[in-house]
Amino acid sequence: MQATVRRHDNAARPAIRMSATGAGLGVLVLLATAFPAQAAPAIPEPPAASASGSAPSWRTQAPVAAASAGPLLAEAQQVYQSMKQTQYSHHYRIQPAQDRYIWDCIGFAGWAMRQATPNAWQAFHATMGIPASAAGHVGTWATFLSGTPGPSWQIIPTVPQLTGGEIMVIPGEVVIGGHIQYGSAAGTAQYSGHVVIIAGEPLRLSDGSYAVFVYDSTALPGHGAFDSRYTDARALPLAGTNRNSGTGFGTMRLTVDEQGRPTGVFWSASTKRPISFQGQPVLPILARPLN
Repeated sequence: MQATVRRHDNAARPAIRMSATGAGLGVLVLLATAFPAQAAPAIPEPPAASASGSAPSWRTQAPVAAASAGPLLAEAQQVYQSMKQTQYSHHYRIQPAQDRYIWDCIGFAGWAMRQATPNAWQAFHATMGIPASAAGHVGTWATFLSGTPGPSWQIIPTVPQLTGGEIMVIPGEVVIGGHIQYGSAAGTAQYSGHVVIIAGEPLRLSDGSYAVFVYDSTALPGHGAFDSRYTDARALPLAGTNRNSGTGFGTMRLTVDEQGRPTGVFWSASTKRPISFQGQPVLPILARPLN
């Protein structure tokens, strides 16, 4: 089943449920259940950006771009501003009429792309042979963007080219027979990866790396001291924990080579070790959906 949902008046938007059978793999199902409206708490605003040349630290804050930076960023900001409840889960419950969003990283990013850049979203599904009712997973997104994604996409080769409105795919990489395969593979450790929406221009730090402001849905808040989930009452705890989860914002960090191409990605500006898989730093993929 294919559902089309656009941002309009809340009363006119259908409630949608996405239930996942695996990490980041969701299926859309219409929901008739209505949740009572709740007054939204104060929405935390990101602090002013740190100065260029700052040393990487837990309190480093990357710049935030205006929604005009691109349709994907505008949609991510709209979801964040309007939501009344969010939580991280592989079993999606996406209910725009109630501004309630229960999803994982690919659920959030895929939903935002479907609303803001439907041609780019459709190109992924058509190329990878994934039903329109499914969200895919990080490995299939990495494979798609490493090929020829088509005219609705722009691959961003270097970090300084980021402006906001791009996605960053952080896959698990397995080398089999000299070829990279993304995601888990038979006989290897399982790693589902992560996806974020870039939300501002990169901030060059004193060590030559870059801090970047991101929106994502995660079970592990910790994108710096100003990660919104620390103080956002709308972010519900991950099931079985007291750790707030779901959609929010924060600052991550990217190291680069001499040409500015990414060589590693860090969960926060102060994290000492890059995200890695099988002992090797994961190389993030940067791309902008255009339409």
